[in-house]
Amino acid sequence: YNFLRIFVFNLFWTLVNVTLHVSIGIAVALVLNIEKMPAKRLYRSLFVIPWALPSLVSGMLWANMWHEKFGAINLLLQQIGLKGDIRWLLDPSPIVNLPQIGLVLPLAFVAALIANVWLGWPFMMVIATGALQTIPKEVYEAAEMDGVSGWQRIRLITLPLIRPAMVPAIMIGIMMTFNQFNVIYFVTGGGPFGLTEILVTQGFKLVNPQGWYGVASAFNIIVFIILAIITLVTNSITRATEPYYA
Repeated sequence: YNFLRIFVFNLFWTLVNVTLHVSIGIAVALVLNIEKMPAKRLYRSLFVIPWALPSLVSGMLWANMWHEKFGAINLLLQQIGLKGDIRWLLDPSPIVNLPQIGLVLPLAFVAALIANVWLGWPFMMVIATGALQTIPKEVYEAAEMDGVSGWQRIRLITLPLIRPAMVPAIMIGIMMTFNQFNVIYFVTGGGPFGLTEILVTQGFKLVNPQGWYGVASAFNIIVFIILAIITLVTNSITRATEPYYA
């Protein structure tokens, strides 16, 4: 396997997933934070279920759902009259092909992406919900009196005030997604032809079945160094460890 290609895919995988996790999580938290929203506690409880499930269970669940013949996704497509024999996990044809940067995305990427987004956005929703409840209502009332629109309230008040809670959560999400072994391994297995392999699954395969323990150890040290660099860069950009003054 080409290390650079796997690394580029790993970075792209992390970027897309964390962006969707944060966007969906904050959007759902904002909707559920509406004062007169009915049954908001029920919705919050239901939405947390994907996050509460072990990622191993979620990975195996989604792998079965994407099955070519017996998966729920293809059966649903058949029921609504669409093509129901899509080889989600086996089709090597790229849906995105950027050889200049070593990024090739097969259909299996979409399958793994949907599975991991389903698994990850509730965490961001929980963090955003807690942060939203700390914002005094008087701030919004004052903004409304000043004629600030709904979108401006979100951009100028909500997002800056939930930043201290969301930035550490985003950093955790980056680390978890970069090393999301269970979803990749159990949904796509790194296939087809290694196109959805990430660094942590490649490190595992160096040990099982190859048995190259020394190579795997060196490989994972490189992964650790990469994660340390990503953490330092993210911390520098987001200023997560700096004190925040409202």
